[in-house]
Amino acid sequence: MKATVIIIILLLMSVSVCTTFGYANEKSSTGNMWSDLFNGKIQVINQAYIENAFLVLENGNVIQGKPGIKTFYGKFRNEYGTISEYTVFADKNVNAAGKVKYEIGGFTSSSGKYFKHLVISEEHDNEQLRLFEMIVESSEAIIDSDILEQRRIDWVNGANSHNVETFTENLYTPNAVYYYQSGNDLRIGRHKVTDAYQYMADPGFNITKLEAIHVEPINSKLVFEIGTWIMPDAKGEYVIVWQLCTDKVWRILFDSNY
Repeated sequence: MKATVIIIILLLMSVSVCTTFGYANEKSSTGNMWSDLFNGKIQVINQAYIENAFLVLENGNVIQGKPGIKTFYGKFRNEYGTISEYTVFADKNVNAAGKVKYEIGGFTSSSGKYFKHLVISEEHDNEQLRLFEMIVESSEAIIDSDILEQRRIDWVNGANSHNVETFTENLYTPNAVYYYQSGNDLRIGRHKVTDAYQYMADPGFNITKLEAIHVEPINSKLVFEIGTWIMPDAKGEYVIVWQLCTDKVWRILFDSNY
């Protein structure tokens, strides 16, 4: 009898510990403050962002700065309602920065719409404030992973060709957005991406691989990806938004690395 009681107590303690860890993981997500503000005090949702944060929309348009973000989400909540669920599918701390985090997740609105999001955030005073995000209404889609893997190989081969203009033309959409966090460098438009990658023209430049960590289909024409770039003497993290273009070729709509 005593042995049975001890087993029950241990089981209850185990359940309690699991629940506590699950709650801690959820509270540590970048969506904690954001979702609370969205549902409660939408007029100050810009508190969840750094001053020069930006959103990228599905059509490639960019909203820059906290005032524009506040206006966007005021309209968003009026149209879709509050958030009834917020889930993190994958997050990755960036090695070079320590306090920077990439996150892919999703949430359901009270209107019944389902959205997926890609977020870059940075720790400020123990809060993960958003630097960048993209939020898109999601629908079921099956993406051929082999095609995207080939496009990663194409990216590496193009970068190593040292022909930057051809590389970006083949791999990036005309309205592509590039963000390099370390220099707080935002480039909008393929020609600006070409400028950002001019260092690849150096004959000594060499990258070994893009290795996907988490690939999240959003719909039949959009995919969020977190991965690792690998060079002979260095490596780091990246996020990519792949878009299926009108010529049925996957190209990069958003690219960021550290």
